[in-house]
Amino acid sequence: MLIFLIGHRGVGKTGLLKRIARYVPESVTICLDSEIERKHGDIKKIFAANGVEYFRKLENDTLQDLLLRLDTKKKIYIALGAGFSGSFPEGCRKIWVRRDMDPSHFLFLDRPTLNGDPRDLKMPPDLFVQRERNFANICTEQITLKEGIYDFDPAEALFFQHQISHVGAALTLLSGDFEKETFLDWIQRRDDWGLHSFELRNDLLSQEQIRKVVRLSLKTPLLFSFRSRDQVEAHIRLAEQCAYVDWDHNLGEMPEAITAKAFISVHSSLEEFQDNLVYWQDTVQKIKWAPVVETLEQLYLGHQWVLADPKRRAFLPRSLDGRWQWYRLLMKNKMMLSFLREGTGSAQDQPSLLNWLTTEPFANSAAVIGSPVMHSWSPTFHNGFFREHSCNFFALTIDREEDKEKTLETLFRLGFRALAVTSPLKEWAGGVSGCNHPVNTLVWSTKDDTWIGKSTDLKGFQLLLQEENITLEVEKVAVWGSGAMSELLKNAYPAVEVFSARTGEGREGYDSHWSPALFIWSAGDNPSEALVRLYPHWQPKIVIDMSYRQDSPAISFAYRWGARYISGVKMFIGQGYEQQIFWKQYLNPSHK
Repeated sequence: MLIFLIGHRGVGKTGLLKRIARYVPESVTICLDSEIERKHGDIKKIFAANGVEYFRKLENDTLQDLLLRLDTKKKIYIALGAGFSGSFPEGCRKIWVRRDMDPSHFLFLDRPTLNGDPRDLKMPPDLFVQRERNFANICTEQITLKEGIYDFDPAEALFFQHQISHVGAALTLLSGDFEKETFLDWIQRRDDWGLHSFELRNDLLSQEQIRKVVRLSLKTPLLFSFRSRDQVEAHIRLAEQCAYVDWDHNLGEMPEAITAKAFISVHSSLEEFQDNLVYWQDTVQKIKWAPVVETLEQLYLGHQWVLADPKRRAFLPRSLDGRWQWYRLLMKNKMMLSFLREGTGSAQDQPSLLNWLTTEPFANSAAVIGSPVMHSWSPTFHNGFFREHSCNFFALTIDREEDKEKTLETLFRLGFRALAVTSPLKEWAGGVSGCNHPVNTLVWSTKDDTWIGKSTDLKGFQLLLQEENITLEVEKVAVWGSGAMSELLKNAYPAVEVFSARTGEGREGYDSHWSPALFIWSAGDNPSEALVRLYPHWQPKIVIDMSYRQDSPAISFAYRWGARYISGVKMFIGQGYEQQIFWKQYLNPSHK
């Protein structure tokens, strides 16, 4: 069987191949780019010398030659380049490998530029959209990878070994699922997952698509969701053949024919939140409440509402950016109904399949907090450590505008006992833990009945310098970005000069002709136009990126200067292990 891994460049297809070799040891795994380089040399040089069209033909020719030599009786996984436009053999499977970070466009120093401008590493927006549509059209299924670095993931192993079971959540069927060449095989494999139900929404699917599923002999119950009054009589007849019915409250009175198996679905706007909370507080009906939620305080009110009757209630908070995914994981299989997603799903707050499978029914939790954190590597990095301490680890978006004192109190009530803290909350975390400096690590001390804090950032940075054989004492060093980490560096290294990412200003009396030999990026995703405008003469030899994100602007600046680029990955790993050493003292049951 031939299985192709498709997806945007940088998504992690090659790394996934290596893990598949562990999950399915009897399989054959091949990276097409590696095959091309083995035969023809560096891909970047091929692009530069011959152009895109030549490379695409070479890519397809290499694949076709490879297929002639493979034993297709074995299970063969082949990872393709993002722009592959050749032909696929009949009957093969194509798995679209995704990451939620895909739309941010990864930047690479070691790959060909795609827009003809060697100074610009970004993918042209129209090309991204074109590829996204192509992946959607040709894939037979999708998998959304976790953010971070890892060499084995139990949830991934279950997916590729076809051993998923007892999931307990609903999966919404989308119109695109029916366009798969192998739709019947696709849905039958998911029929073995132990889902709560397949959701059939009448605003997303046609009557023919719904009938197609209803006619199948599936073990998984069907949930018919009314979101539109179009052809309601025909839809009622289909709904009567389903195990569950979801009736949108905005559609008016529920038809009597479906009342016995139905629950009411309420989709409140932000303005309606409080009124709906009061209105549905004492109802005896089954309710799925999916309000727009803006703050953690509102979320906790909804949490209390669902806990009052979890067998008859479901609380599914919604947002514009998917910030409540962690809460839906926290409440996994603890209320009347939950949803997970494959790919983008039908709502951004639905957890991905792999994150759903990773979450356990632990009483306590830990998290990384700050903004932005949706693409943080911390949940993946710390998951194994916290599982040993019977905790899940989530990513919680909390910005500087929120009431931090109430936030910390609410998180404690929700069972959070350890926190990794990132921008813009480090100074606040230092304050609540009684430290006189910013901290990136908090833990609840049962002995002291309070939050204890520590900073491991500087230690992580020093480990990075040590591994890269760099010393700051003898270099001219510019730190771009005036956050908490910049202050730590300024205090620790006299040679450091800190510049504001917003204005570009350094200290008073700064010599404008001065140019750094080493540049440290500490500005997050700030585009920093001031850097280009005010310091066009800068030519640092080394760029250290405090971020590990593959869309970091520091990558483009390193490319512009021709400087050696050093990602913050090693710093992240170093400070992460230091965090675990600190947390362990307080999470250990013997600490009282």
